[in-house]
Formats: sequence, structure tokens, C-alpha cells
Amino acid sequence: MATSSRAVSSILWTAVLLLITGSAVWAQELSTKNVRTEESGLANVVVDALRDASGADIAWLPAAAFHEVSLARDTPPAEVVSKLLPYRDDRVVVLKLTGVQIQQALERALTLYPQPNAGFLQVSGLQVTFDPAKPAGERVVRVQVGTENKQDLNPQREYRVATSATLAYGALGYFKVWERSAIEREIDKTVGDALRAYLEAGKPIAGVSERIVAVKP
Repeated sequence: MATSSRAVSSILWTAVLLLITGSAVWAQELSTKNVRTEESGLANVVVDALRDASGADIAWLPAAAFHEVSLARDTPPAEVVSKLLPYRDDRVVVLKLTGVQIQQALERALTLYPQPNAGFLQVSGLQVTFDPAKPAGERVVRVQVGTENKQDLNPQREYRVATSATLAYGALGYFKVWERSAIEREIDKTVGDALRAYLEAGKPIAGVSERIVAVKP
């Protein structure tokens, strides 16, 4: 009973701390140690912040947009931004891409798997299932869009995709997937601004949530 009371008190204190400080409190330590090969709970926070700030259907960032770090649950938002994002002053840009282009981008992100890849995409608003045993360029098995009412990616439909200006302009070979004319707008926030605002507002911290799933042999 004493242990249970302490657990409840800890939960209540965490809630109070969040209300007082406006700071996000991690449910657990989050890391980007494997950000170049698999879904990262800490990177998920950033791409969720980009989607939230832009109102886009989808958001993604390449592994190169993150330092490989582990952060404690009580890390202040400003410190999260400075330690996690090497290019935190990069502007947030919204692309207008077809489902075909989105699938092509995801195939590019998985080309080197399971080898580390600076262009491996961390995603928000998507669930990607892929088969590592298939040849590069043919690995994506299924893509669903949305977080609650998921729908299969429509090849012909156009989707809004939030990302950094650097990636939007074709870095890491993504110029092979879309042209600069795909840029619809630039919002008045940097990647760092978007993340800090998201954390200070106490928005949900999803952690690893099966956004990128490999088919098991």
C-alpha cells in the first residue's frame, strides 16, 4: 500500500510540475541512438511538433537532422532543443506531394537498411511497413496515413508534408523524388521553435509507436 501511495504521489507531482513550469516531462528516458536505422521515440517528438506547428498531414525529418543523444525525463525544453537538433534554425517548410512521391521517398529512406543511413526518415502521421528481405526500392509493403483513423496511402492524392527547408530543397538525394516546385509554403517557425513550443505546451510524447515496422522473417 505504501508503494502504491508513493507511485500515485509521484504521478500527481509530475502533473503539478508540468502545469507550473509548462515543461514537458518525459515518461521515460528517450534516445536517438539508433536514429539512422529505426524509429526513434525522441525523434518522434520532433516530427510530431513539425506536424502540429504546420497543420500538415505528415511530417518527416532525416536522421542527419538529429544528434545521437539520450535525454533524461526532466530535461527542460530549451536544453532538449540545443542538445538534440544540430540544425535547429532550419525553417519548417510544407511540401505538396503525391502518394507516389511519398512512397518513393520512403523507399529511398530504406535503401541502405539495415546499414546506418543519414537519409533514414523519422515520420509523423504515417505507419510504414517494410520487408528488409526485398530488393532496395521495393521494400515498402504498406503505408497508412493518419494517427487514429488510418487510411492506406492513395497514390494519386496530394498530401501536405512538413519538413525542414534543407530537406525540402532536396538534400541527401531527395531532389530525385521531388522538385523545388513541390514547396507549397514556409511557416514562420524554425524546427527548434516548433519543438520548443510543442514541449512547453505539454503536448503528447508518443515514444516509439510502431510508425516504422519491419516484416519479420
